[in-house]
Amino acid sequence: MFVVMSVSDFPAWEPGEAVELDEQNRGYRSRTPRARWCEVAAVSVAAVADRPGPWTFEQWDAFGRNAGLRRHPLMWFDSLFMWPICVIDGAWVNGRHRARLLERAGARKVAVEDPDDLPEWVAGESAQS
Repeated sequence: MFVVMSVSDFPAWEPGEAVELDEQNRGYRSRTPRARWCEVAAVSVAAVADRPGPWTFEQWDAFGRNAGLRRHPLMWFDSLFMWPICVIDGAWVNGRHRARLLERAGARKVAVEDPDDLPEWVAGESAQS
């Protein structure tokens, strides 16, 4: 299940973390311009508005294709399903690199994993912590 999160509500970056993520993301930025990252975020928000879930990968991918996403933008949209951005109690669990790309692009909102409906791999990790 997904919820919509404001990019401004992402956890704060640790000192030096934003610079490090920007350096690591250089290749992704060159293949997908900022405007396309904003489009990916907007389509993810539209998907959640249509239905928070549950989604199959095929349904999620079809939603992105029907919204006009192709090539790299579709791949990044699909990544939000396969490896969702996840924030629990103000801390990153998954998706920091993509979150930083979306933030740098100027996206305002994006679909993220619903912290009240965690996938098994997250719930198992949280129980071990």
